[in-house]
Amino acid sequence: MAVRFLGIDDDGLGKDGRLPCFAADAQGYFPAFSSLVNEVAVAQVDQYGALGITAAAQNPQPPRTVPPWWVCPFIDFTDGPFIEGMPDQDPVYEYRWKVFMNLLTRRVTYGRVGTTLANAPTDLIPASTLPAGSTEITLGFDAVARPVFGWENAGRVYLAWYSAGVPTFIDFAGITPRLFFDGMLQRDNTLTDVVCYYIRAGVLQARFYRDNFAVEYTIADVSGTFGALTRLTVIGRESTNYRDTLRMVLFAWGTPNTVEIELRSAAYPPFPVIESDFASFGISAPSGVYEEGIVDGGSYSDAASLGIAAPSGSYDAVIIDGGTYSDSGSFGITAPSGSYNAVIISGGTYQDSASFGIASPSGTYTLVIVAGGSYADSASFGISAPTGTYS
Repeated sequence: MAVRFLGIDDDGLGKDGRLPCFAADAQGYFPAFSSLVNEVAVAQVDQYGALGITAAAQNPQPPRTVPPWWVCPFIDFTDGPFIEGMPDQDPVYEYRWKVFMNLLTRRVTYGRVGTTLANAPTDLIPASTLPAGSTEITLGFDAVARPVFGWENAGRVYLAWYSAGVPTFIDFAGITPRLFFDGMLQRDNTLTDVVCYYIRAGVLQARFYRDNFAVEYTIADVSGTFGALTRLTVIGRESTNYRDTLRMVLFAWGTPNTVEIELRSAAYPPFPVIESDFASFGISAPSGVYEEGIVDGGSYSDAASLGIAAPSGSYDAVIIDGGTYSDSGSFGITAPSGSYNAVIISGGTYQDSASFGIASPSGTYTLVIVAGGSYADSASFGISAPTGTYS
């Protein structure tokens, strides 16, 4: 990838007195937090599903070194859906999107990286063109994969988005907005929001989609002041099983501008495994009384073994669900004795090769179901029950 730094004067600062900017996607460029200096703890302020900043530290290297701190104010990159208006399931928003403001015409275009950029929606940005003086363009996507645009003009932040399908607008005092959909990290979809982070009077603030961005929350007020937010990134999504530490990371200038600061959020809970090359799931419950016994194989498994071993007990329902897709799966319930209202094995939507079985030599059952799913390329189904009572 070509690394381009723009607008450098002889004094090493940009044309407007700021540091030179990075005119490319800086997603993979960030230092290990342990390599920074002067780390300070920050009082964690959580709001809705967005976890607060817990630590801030300074870059010990001279400004303008890679990793670049400041992405140019006429361009922004964010994670988004494969197709606008069609929310992804798992993982959420794994595709990179770009928004660009032409410096001469101020026309705004956007699109998924690697595709042709389209003009911004004219019901959000009239004529797809921002007013003179606009800068710090930023892009995010809401929970239904609709775009949210933000920019700065004359010390105010402007946002444009769809609320229940209706174009909606707000502006408020602040600079350097950065939009972020916390549903990329927050698993509970009742807590997810588009978050607008920005600086006002040297303090990190945030506003949330669910409030129509009308309420300001102070997120981090550390000693000294922030001159600007320079970019936002997410770490921890690289792992297939989302087992890495999931965090939101903000980059900022302090004052003077040459002090570069990294702010790190609290760690989000790891996502459950929704993709696995090989998985084994089981419940061992030798005795007891249970309302439900459930084993869920997840959305995708290349090879899975799912089982419940319950030699004795009383169950209202025992369910094994192989998930949406399994390349090779084995599903079984071993229950030599017990009382069951329902025993269900479901192979899921798609099975390339699967084996389903219930071995129950004795017991009382109201309902026993073995379902291979919607599609099976090769499957074996069986119930072995030499003794027992079945409704």
